[in-house]
Amino acid sequence: MGMAENHPPSHRVARLLEGYGLIEARYDHCVQALGGDEITRGTSILEEKDRVADASQALAFFSTYTFPATRQILFPAGEGWTCVVNNSKNGSDFNDYSWGWCRAVRSRVLRVVDNLPIVWKKGSLREVMQYEARIVELLDERAQVVRAITCANDGGRWSWRLSGEPLPVESAFPYDAKKVKDRFTREHLRAFLSGLSAPVVDEEAFLRCRSFSLVEETYKDGDWMTRIRAAACTESELENPAHGYYQRGLGWVDHLETHFSSAIADFEKALKIDPSYEEKIRRHLERAYRLSRGG
Repeated sequence: MGMAENHPPSHRVARLLEGYGLIEARYDHCVQALGGDEITRGTSILEEKDRVADASQALAFFSTYTFPATRQILFPAGEGWTCVVNNSKNGSDFNDYSWGWCRAVRSRVLRVVDNLPIVWKKGSLREVMQYEARIVELLDERAQVVRAITCANDGGRWSWRLSGEPLPVESAFPYDAKKVKDRFTREHLRAFLSGLSAPVVDEEAFLRCRSFSLVEETYKDGDWMTRIRAAACTESELENPAHGYYQRGLGWVDHLETHFSSAIADFEKALKIDPSYEEKIRRHLERAYRLSRGG
């Protein structure tokens, strides 16, 4: 994987659109609804910071990635539909917002996940950065789940879940296929959306768009907001598996007396993948080593 700043815009958009929300409401109506508490159930405030007409300006808004998400991009997606992506470290995902948007605009919403597998390789090193998954959830105007389909590689084992009543378009889907991954493919996901007259959003549609609402999310708990910002990372760091091990190692630092072995394992893995992290890791690792020797 190359550095994120060298990626063409279409690559960045394709990654964002692996997880998005579709709201069956006009773009302007959705933007007007941002100020209410219903979308986030009162835990945070969503505020439009800017409105831009260029896709590259919209992408620049995601200069950092956080968990949970702190930034969203809304844009029109077909007649009467609005699409939402966010800057979650774990990949853009509408899961935490589906219920709130239903309540805020009294419209149906769709959560769509269409992840391709991503494997990082360097010599003999190999890290799975993302597992393949296809998920769709349809909520009605009352925020009730009408239909949900999950076909996902859950860490090496495929999982398959259905809930709600099947839609007519599903009659042609091979739900009895021996291989779980074949029961609901990318083509089936697109057919499912088309059966609802929902747009299939792709990178070309995003790049052609001429209006993007850039939305900031501020959590009301100040300490929590500070921790979220402190753990933010750039897209380059997000694509470097060493950074993930480094961040996880930092999570053990306040508990090294009892978790020094976990910290050592994570920090050593980070250094093996990317030795440039040595300066950031050295003092933590030395302390963990001392504790492991009873010092």
